[in-house]
Amino acid sequence: MKTNSKELASDYRKLLQDGYNSDVIIRFDKDENLKELCAHSLILRERSRYFNRALSSSWAKKEGKFFIIEMKDVPINTFKAVLRYIYTTEISLDELSGVEILEFLVETDRLLLLNKGISSIFNKVFFYVQENLEKIIRSDAIRTLQIIFQYNNIFEKLHEPCLQLICTYPNIMFEHPRFTQIDSNILTLILKRDDLGNLSEINILKYLIQWGSATIQEKDTNNWEGNDYITLKTAISELIPLIRWFKISSIEFGQIRPLLQNILSTDLFDSILSYHLDPNSLSANARMKPPRFAPKFVSFEKMEIECESFFSSYEDLVNINKRLFQTNDQYDVIIRVSKDIVSKNFSFKDFYAHSLILCARSSYFKMALSKVKEDSSPFIFPIQDISTVVFKVILRYLYTTEFDIEELNGANILMLIVAANKMELQVIIDYLLLPTNFAKTTLRKLNGGEVLKLLIINEFNIQNAVNHILSKNDVVRAILGKLDSLEILEIIEKTEELQIQETIAKILSNKDFINTILYKFNAYSILNLMRIPNNMKSRKAIDDMLASEDFIQIILDKLNIEQFLQFMKTANELQNKIIVSSLFSKINFNLIVNKFHGAEILRIFIEANVLKLEDLFSDMSTFIEQNLENLLQNDAVGVLEIIFKHVICKSFREYCIYLICLNPNSLFDNSKLIRLDRSILIHILERDDMGILNEKNILDYLIKWGTAQNEETSRKGMMNWTSREFKIFEKAIHEFIPLIRWFTIPAKDFNKLRSFLENVLTDNLYQNI
Repeated sequence: MKTNSKELASDYRKLLQDGYNSDVIIRFDKDENLKELCAHSLILRERSRYFNRALSSSWAKKEGKFFIIEMKDVPINTFKAVLRYIYTTEISLDELSGVEILEFLVETDRLLLLNKGISSIFNKVFFYVQENLEKIIRSDAIRTLQIIFQYNNIFEKLHEPCLQLICTYPNIMFEHPRFTQIDSNILTLILKRDDLGNLSEINILKYLIQWGSATIQEKDTNNWEGNDYITLKTAISELIPLIRWFKISSIEFGQIRPLLQNILSTDLFDSILSYHLDPNSLSANARMKPPRFAPKFVSFEKMEIECESFFSSYEDLVNINKRLFQTNDQYDVIIRVSKDIVSKNFSFKDFYAHSLILCARSSYFKMALSKVKEDSSPFIFPIQDISTVVFKVILRYLYTTEFDIEELNGANILMLIVAANKMELQVIIDYLLLPTNFAKTTLRKLNGGEVLKLLIINEFNIQNAVNHILSKNDVVRAILGKLDSLEILEIIEKTEELQIQETIAKILSNKDFINTILYKFNAYSILNLMRIPNNMKSRKAIDDMLASEDFIQIILDKLNIEQFLQFMKTANELQNKIIVSSLFSKINFNLIVNKFHGAEILRIFIEANVLKLEDLFSDMSTFIEQNLENLLQNDAVGVLEIIFKHVICKSFREYCIYLICLNPNSLFDNSKLIRLDRSILIHILERDDMGILNEKNILDYLIKWGTAQNEETSRKGMMNWTSREFKIFEKAIHEFIPLIRWFTIPAKDFNKLRSFLENVLTDNLYQNI
């Protein structure tokens, strides 16, 4: 199983950016510069319960073909991050401000996202906020506090850390340009704090007055009218008890006494005034509020792990798309694929798909589907030359980036490679044809014929991948293990005009591969290899192979004498003297004469003469002269027949007969004696120097030879011969009878054959004997 969910995220990121085939417009009212974003209802509905409801028929608002969604009070930049997460499950916090990160958490919670990984992502982002809370608050304390205290269900854990930070660094809130916009509930929580001691109480009071005066038209307090005091008093009435009035000095009190007299209750004002006139006049209850203190440090729970800023849950993309792939919800395309592309029986299987996903994942489908008229939905899109099992693998990959080839046979693997190339699915091609994957996964599915078909696919991308495969020696070795000799020959011939032809030539030049190839070759393949045309680019590599020292040694075991004679002819036809000289060099000559024996040596000698292979002819002539006795010992009949048949062997005849006379058993005990030509046998029986055999033995051999010359005599045993068989026999040996030295045969031996010879010899000769 191969999967790469990042690839899916990349395609959806691009889809979001270019808005291709979008059918949703999201409008914002918070940003005057950019008011709309485009999106796709299929993705929004699949990944958000909120959008699934908003885009339903009962809720949806449409303008033409577009759904309209209005997002109020949502900053567009924040929502861009939310959309990116919806489309890709990615969130990069470095691209967002602190407030935008908080808004991201709020929106992802509000949209009820369906991603299984959202809780994990949410926790990671929350942890990031927790670890960077001071930085976030410093960047925009007012908006940060508003968000954190507004959405208690999300940020309750951050309330106390936020208040501690404000007390430690009060200016980040009180001096904020939008301080007066802080919610009264938040301000109440802060003014209740005892650890707000980094601000003096008079300053806290002044900030409170500033906050409360926000709705009063800008003018000096000396010019305020009665309604202005009432407005201020009403605004801060609930917060006045939180001021530690008796921690304000008399001088500070005196400076704002007129203002306070107009906004405080008479009882409170009088109590404060009495205190400043006589500090001992303050009641015990009034003194109960302690003075504020400055916090020493901010400390809240932190996890001791690295704080990341980029998060993703790519597997969610796979799982969501897998559901679409399996359930066929909201499909708008029916892809019709032939069940059996071999028999062309016009039986089809329909696959239900989503044009948005197909176009986002494949430029082939983007172009092909753009040409289809959308008269109806769903529309039917036929695909030819691909089986259903292969297309299912492709469709699964397009939806989930997963593909599994375990159920595919070699033919389907080839079909997948071709289809992936056509559909521009480079990832599949790379996976199947990457050298390491190819050797371990793809190659084990292919037989030799399928490997051949793969290597000769004339498509640029596939040829590039094959070239890369063939650059790895271990992969080449594995490929050669799959191929037989005819397939190797076909590769050499058919890749001539392809990109890989130079790579093939390099393989043929590699000594290790030469041996592997030649060990696979039979005689037929070797001869065909030698006949590769001279104009082919692989020819030089083949010539180098032929000229290599190992060539003859490797191929000799594969050739019988007939094949070797044909090999000689083919080599001579090359008209390359260097190769011919190398093939039949002194070293190779020794290999040849050790491989062949007897009459085979004479046949090579004769063929060398016919082909005018002068060096080989000369070496053979010398060898025959020096080894004729051994040749006869091995195959006397065959040697004699060749020597007496061919004029070129005339010089060996006399010596050959002489050697037979020295060792007649090499001939007469030879199983092939019965096929010896009569003229040669006459020539031998005429000799006077064959005395090593007694005449009785010579006669027995002659009877054996004569009997075998006719089917009737050889089929019947001599004891069953009739006059007809004796006449046939006598005719067969008639010329030899005068050559037998009859009177040297002992009487007892003659008597054993007497009844037989009486039917064969003439009466006169028989009576004389």
